[in-house]
Amino acid sequence: MMKQIFIICSLFIFITGVNSVIAKEWYEGGTLHKATMREFLCATQDNRMATISDMVAYVTESTGNKKVNFRELKRNTKDVVGCMSIGTIGIDIAEDMSVSHVALTCMILLQEQNPGKYPWNIKF
Repeated sequence: MMKQIFIICSLFIFITGVNSVIAKEWYEGGTLHKATMREFLCATQDNRMATISDMVAYVTESTGNKKVNFRELKRNTKDVVGCMSIGTIGIDIAEDMSVSHVALTCMILLQEQNPGKYPWNIKF
């Protein structure tokens, strides 16, 4: 099983041309907005961070909260990426879930577990 995942990840990186996107800042160059978690987990950490920073910034601003500074955005993005990476370990069905759905789920979980810590305010 691990060999298959390694082959799939290697093929994904080769096909998408990781080196074709040269980001200048940590939040630039994300390409995983419409990806599955399988693709997300095979991607580079830089690509994960850049993609999720877009989502964190969008949700934060669209829920009526202040515009976050880059230091706060990076800290919050790391938390969401960590939740996404750790929270889906060993869950086969998660591989086919969309990155955006898992990111939003993690943002809700983080908000509920740490009231007042995060700048977004997701109501459900």
